[in-house]
Amino acid sequence: YGSTYDVAWQEVRDDLPTVLTAVTAGVVLKAALIAGVLWGVVADPAYLLLAVVMAQIDPLAVSALLDRSRLSQRGRAVLAIWASFDDPVTVLLAAYVAGFTFAEQVASPLRTDTGTYALELAANAVLVVIAVAAHRALRAARRSRAQPPPRRRAVALHVVEVVLLLVFLAAAVRYSLLLGLAAIGLFYRPRLGAWLGRAVRGAFVAASFCLGLLLVLGVDLWRGLVLGCAAFAAQGVVGLLVARRLERVDRVLLACGQQNGITAIILALMLEPALPRTVAIVAPAIVVVNSLHFAANEWWFPRYERRRAAVEGEQRRGL
Repeated sequence: YGSTYDVAWQEVRDDLPTVLTAVTAGVVLKAALIAGVLWGVVADPAYLLLAVVMAQIDPLAVSALLDRSRLSQRGRAVLAIWASFDDPVTVLLAAYVAGFTFAEQVASPLRTDTGTYALELAANAVLVVIAVAAHRALRAARRSRAQPPPRRRAVALHVVEVVLLLVFLAAAVRYSLLLGLAAIGLFYRPRLGAWLGRAVRGAFVAASFCLGLLLVLGVDLWRGLVLGCAAFAAQGVVGLLVARRLERVDRVLLACGQQNGITAIILALMLEPALPRTVAIVAPAIVVVNSLHFAANEWWFPRYERRRAAVEGEQRRGL
């Protein structure tokens, strides 16, 4: 919700095909590329599910760090929507691939069928429809000339809007309606001031702290290193492919945009009972991905800026 809340539609409207490609074919391609690398280092094919666990870009990390991103406004909007929607898509993909492909090895809560899948998609759609209805009703109430006085009515409507948002958030968390929650952030936007940003940054710090706690279970550094490098490299391939319509600087920064966090942690915990050592592999992989993200951005962008400044200087001298 925090990632899509600030997205300006006019900035991303022309890039919707890019985003749709990224959160559908892009997620599957990333998972396939990561699985191809993992094939050589994991003995049990069931552990190829870890490729799906790491395939998403974590929206919490993106939302917490987007203010300091060097992407253009257009690139930020694309990354925010990309992260917000490929996150729930990856959660669904992990659960259902586990249920369909590894029915004997994966814990029973992950076993499912197409009916359950369709029901969950329908539940996401219902949440969005309810939010749309609430949004339209509140907008109509603001335009009404009825009593009480405008200022008092505006305050009351804002309180109702925020309370409804909390209800939507609670329902989305309780019933895992992540897809619907991301969609709601695109249009249902009560004024929250600095509170949303603080909440996102606080959650990001808390998730990072929880990741550290998981390390007491032990780590598999070699497989974690391979998984992390594969996830970052896969984003590089997919990012360059799907963002080819954007400016060069945005293409490269999106290719270096892989970040993992709380979603990968949750999926790892979900798979741990059926696939022991999942957390031991995923935890260092998250650290590797985020370290590569920071290092790649800090290495490439200053060099790009120096080259651009040199070219502009030569052009001025030529004039």
